[in-house]
Amino acid sequence: MKPLPLKVQLTLFDQLIGLHSAGLGQKDILLQLQKFGGKSEQTVAKYALNEMGKGLSLAHSLKPFLSELAFQSLLAGESTGHPQQGLEDAKRVLSTQNFGASTLIKAMALPLAISVMLLGVAALCSAFVFPALAEQMHAPMGKCCNVCVSTRPAGEADASYFDTFAYYAWHWYCSSTATLVWAATAHH
Repeated sequence: MKPLPLKVQLTLFDQLIGLHSAGLGQKDILLQLQKFGGKSEQTVAKYALNEMGKGLSLAHSLKPFLSELAFQSLLAGESTGHPQQGLEDAKRVLSTQNFGASTLIKAMALPLAISVMLLGVAALCSAFVFPALAEQMHAPMGKCCNVCVSTRPAGEADASYFDTFAYYAWHWYCSSTATLVWAATAHH
C-alpha cells in the first residue's frame, strides 16, 4: 500500500485528534471512522482494526497509509504514553510538508515565468528584429534611406568606407534614426 495524499492524511489526523480528545480509545476511534468516515477513512479504519486485532499498535496499524515522518511522530507519542501529543505532532509534520511543497512551487513560479518570457523575446528578436537589421546592414550606401546620404561624413569614399566596421555602425545609426523620425512624424 502507498501512503495517502498529504491533504487526506491531514483530514484523517483532524478526525483522529477530535475523537481522541472526546475520550475515545484507539479501537473506538477506528470503529467511529469505519462507520461515519469518508471512503478513504473507512478503508484505513478497516485495515487498522484488522492489524490491531493482530496485536499491533495504532501507529503500526496506520503505517502503510502515513508518510514516514507522520508515522514516526505518532509512534513516538504512543511510546512515551502521550498519544494525543503524537497525533498533534504528526499533524504538525504533515502541515509543514504540505506548506513546504506549496512554498517551493510558488517560489519557483516567478523565475520560471521570467525565463520563459525572456526566451520568447529572444525567439521574436531572432525571427523579426535580427533579419531586419541584417537587411539594413547589407543595403548599398545611400539606398536604405535619405538620412545616410545626407548625414554621411563629407569626403568619405564609398569603397573604402564600405569595408570597415565604422561604416556598418554609421549605417545602422542612420537607418535607426530615420526609423525613429518616421515613427515620430508619421503617426501624428
